[in-house]
Amino acid sequence: MLKIDLKNKISMWNSFMGSLKVCLDTTGFKNYDCYKIMGISGMAFNFVMSTKCDASGPTVYDWGNSHFYMLDRLGIISEYDQIYSDGKLNTFIHYRNNSTEKIKKSLNAGIPVIAWAPSNVLEFGVIYGYDDSDKVFFIQDVYGGNSDPLLYDNLGVSNIPYLYLHYIKGFVEINTEKAYRESLEYGLKEWKREYSISPYYGSGIKAYDNIINALSGGIINDFGFCYCMKVYSESKKYIYQYLKEISEKSSEIKIENKLLGNYKFISETFTEISNENPFTGKGNYKIFNREKLAKTFSELRKTEDESFGIIANILNNF
Repeated sequence: MLKIDLKNKISMWNSFMGSLKVCLDTTGFKNYDCYKIMGISGMAFNFVMSTKCDASGPTVYDWGNSHFYMLDRLGIISEYDQIYSDGKLNTFIHYRNNSTEKIKKSLNAGIPVIAWAPSNVLEFGVIYGYDDSDKVFFIQDVYGGNSDPLLYDNLGVSNIPYLYLHYIKGFVEINTEKAYRESLEYGLKEWKREYSISPYYGSGIKAYDNIINALSGGIINDFGFCYCMKVYSESKKYIYQYLKEISEKSSEIKIENKLLGNYKFISETFTEISNENPFTGKGNYKIFNREKLAKTFSELRKTEDESFGIIANILNNF
């Protein structure tokens, strides 16, 4: 039996990056603040909403490819396994057993592994130990308590049945100016993204369109809206903090006060919306003042679009 002593619990609403921070803090490889993990990786700029504002938006993107490049921007060498198992895959047991051995190899090296839905919670979590005698992994999910162990045979089994694992292999030093620039380039690309994974979802400015349309007479998922506001209020706050760091530390990128002021407003307004429509993880949800909210999101849309125009001008100077 082996258990790694995790240094903290998942403390971010973006569960993949929260799990990554647990792994980084535990190994001591890299000391990144939350806003810097979200900023340099570009994850803070991911803003996806469905037409009905359900809870799926924050996890709707190409996990493996996106995470690989996000971690690369952070200077993290990584690998991942990603297989969708709908019960029809003849070779699934082979890949699951292979992943089991890869997890144990990483744990033996003292490095926890990020996993999709290691408990019944449909979020990313951390595998930090194993017991061959009972054939189980020890896991931490977003609730951070004493989660039930995960049977080797249940790896990749959930209501959204992806066998998804991300392994940290090492680190390289990064050019901070390059990281700043490439993260802003990523954010601009996501803001202008024409198509998401399906027509049911909108990314960037189109995420705002979905929210406004749902609030203005469309069908809206109250639970999902409250959850998404909790996730994205944190992301908008991290964007503001990240841009503030760039303004203070970058010798190449000049962040205008207008841009900082815009994101301060965006961050504070998202926080207000989330506080007025709180997500608690239980109970019934009801969104009030939809017409007023639709007007607020129209103002936010205009402000963030203006902000990305400023970012585009900054990037055009390179």
